[in-house]
Amino acid sequence: MTYNKRICVFLWLVKGGISVVLEMLGHVKLALKCVTERERIERK
Repeated sequence: MTYNKRICVFLWLVKGGISVVLEMLGHVKLALKCVTERERIERK
């Protein structure tokens, strides 16, 4: 039982970590998009 529980906790942590990383990547992409658009506007 404890063995299965450990696997479940591990999978849950991995899943949570992946979702957090994806969320952070999404924020980074948005930030980069804003920066590139701002640079494009300044160049004109």
